[in-house]
Amino acid sequence: MTVRYHPDPSTLASFAAGALPQAIAILVAAHAEMCPACRREMSLVGAMAGATLACAPAAEIAPDAFARLSAQLDAPAPSTARAVATPEADLPAALAHLVGGGLDAIPWQEVLPGVEHCRYVLKSLRGETSLRLLRAAPGSEIPDHTHTGQEATLILRGQLGDGARVYEPGEFCDLDDTTTHNPKAQGQETCVCAIAEEGPPRFTSEEVATFLRQAGI
Repeated sequence: MTVRYHPDPSTLASFAAGALPQAIAILVAAHAEMCPACRREMSLVGAMAGATLACAPAAEIAPDAFARLSAQLDAPAPSTARAVATPEADLPAALAHLVGGGLDAIPWQEVLPGVEHCRYVLKSLRGETSLRLLRAAPGSEIPDHTHTGQEATLILRGQLGDGARVYEPGEFCDLDDTTTHNPKAQGQETCVCAIAEEGPPRFTSEEVATFLRQAGI
């Protein structure tokens, strides 16, 4: 199958520069595993970024920069990244590293009728982001919402309808905080997707928002 929908070019450029929030970077890497075109694009962008850096004038760095970098490198790995992906894993390696295996390793929790999720909180020097695995039965949907910052979705199984588009496995939906949408699982197969969020979703319905807050989601 040809992958039709990809990260925005600015997202790919930020990935190559190491400037993306951690959760979104993981999702871009997972998409690249499923999309030969983006693998080639990222290699090209990375090469261009390297050439630009090599030509850039030297700049001063903060006196504690090396100490902060050493502390980050010496820090223990997050407990969620406890296993190496195996060839038979049913998730891209970038996600399998995070969840510690394949789909069977995910502790699903029901959040809405027909919709289950598992949320991973990622912390780095740039702050806290979250990556959410979502499993939705055919016909189920996520109520109208917008986002706090960037939200990226990668389809892993099934189909997800969002506006005029229907996303299929390997396809990437890249949105910002100006979009309000109502994604729906389509087709006959359960939809499984990964959603990276720069900040929490903001639901149009206060009733839905209150319910999810009380559930700790």
